[in-house]
Amino acid sequence: MLAVLGFVTILLVLALIMSKKVSTLVALIFVPAITGFIAAFINAPNVIIQAAQAAAEKAGTAYVEPVITFGTRFTKALSILSADYMGKGLSSIVATGVMFIFAILFFSTCSDAGVFDPIINRILKFTGEDPVKVCIGTFLIGCICHLDGSGATTFLIAIPACMPLFQKLKMNLWVEATIVALAAGIMNVMPWGGPTVRAAAAMSGLGYEVTGSELWVGIMPA
Repeated sequence: MLAVLGFVTILLVLALIMSKKVSTLVALIFVPAITGFIAAFINAPNVIIQAAQAAAEKAGTAYVEPVITFGTRFTKALSILSADYMGKGLSSIVATGVMFIFAILFFSTCSDAGVFDPIINRILKFTGEDPVKVCIGTFLIGCICHLDGSGATTFLIAIPACMPLFQKLKMNLWVEATIVALAAGIMNVMPWGGPTVRAAAAMSGLGYEVTGSELWVGIMPA
């Protein structure tokens, strides 16, 4: 049931975002909260019974099966959702989340301040009119632009910077888009990259305390 709710959550979030009926932030907050409450509501009777058994064992009295009403189940589900699901989930990803936020702010500020402009200009001068060098330069620019882990920033900077060269040499623009996408895909495994952050968060949720940096070191050879 938990796996089904997980897939339903993903599908609903994607459907709402793609249909543009709600903002991305609303979809990412409320849909998981609703499906999480459903999971907690389903699991509430087991938690109540286990708590009653533990209390009877601790007190040394006979176990009496508790009467579970809708109100009791609803209240317990809210408690499970807030304390167990949301509380433990947030505590397991807070360090990774802070690093992700810092990386976005830091590299976005550097990009806005023009820190990477001299590097990009030198790469463009190096490429000249050699198609192979143009492809390599496009890849390097994509890697530099994706230091903040933001795909939107990468494409908005790398594509316009290299497009004049592709058009001048009559190279296929699909090649440019593919190269930039490959650069972004490789840079996405940085410690603050989206996939690495989500993988670390998922593993932490399963009881394996792993940081994005530790995952990155393991992925580096590949």
